[in-house]
Amino acid sequence: MTRGTRQICSAACASTVVEFAGARMRLQLLVQSPHICHLLGYGPCVSITGDLIVITTDPESGKSRLGTTQADAVVGGAILLDLIALGRIDLPGEGRKARAVVIDASPVPDWIAEAAFARVRDRRPMKPRDLVTKLGKGAKVAQYDALVASGVLQAREVKVAGLFPRRRHSLLRPTERAALLASVRSALLEGAEPDERTGPIVGLLSAADLLGVVVGKRGLRQAKTRAAAFGEGDWASQGVRDAIRAAQTAVAAATVAATSAAATSS
Repeated sequence: MTRGTRQICSAACASTVVEFAGARMRLQLLVQSPHICHLLGYGPCVSITGDLIVITTDPESGKSRLGTTQADAVVGGAILLDLIALGRIDLPGEGRKARAVVIDASPVPDWIAEAAFARVRDRRPMKPRDLVTKLGKGAKVAQYDALVASGVLQAREVKVAGLFPRRRHSLLRPTERAALLASVRSALLEGAEPDERTGPIVGLLSAADLLGVVVGKRGLRQAKTRAAAFGEGDWASQGVRDAIRAAQTAVAAATVAATSAAATSS
């Protein structure tokens, strides 16, 4: 880590706030540098992508609950939300007319978000559901590496069935994950209003059909009902809602494609 990197990232974290026109919410700058900026609660900055990875990592087994089929779309949705908050991408239009448009092609002060952004920086306006899969390609592994580098997670190797090596991750700050979990549970089960942190996480978990990670089986029905209502609230801009919807659509499409491929090969 260089001194220059520290100064650039710290200044960005401290000074930048993005406000979406017509929305009542304000989103803090989302920077997820593995060297400087950690999750909200882990440091001065917030990353929806980092929050998503931490909350979907099982604290006991260290295994990710994000399956291969859904990972690119869901993590891509999180990166899209981060890029919207950074002022790099906008989603003008609503519903099926929404298109992802690059409004600022300048580099992002984070190597993961920048690597994802580089794949779409020069493209013409795209459908959000197509964009999220491009943004999320390989990003799950990269985000895990970033969280290990920043001291949030610790990587370890295990062998499945005593033969096959697999990577798992231990939480180095479990109390902070627990605090995030409590905030999301409160929004889903206790009537707390969603905010710029819990709202996107709930939307992405819903897209991945992983609300049970937060609430367990007993509260799942209530959580699904509550999560559906989040999309109609005034906590987020239309662009944020479209980004979450894009992740949901892309996950559904990926699941159908994987199922069809399996049926064809069988």
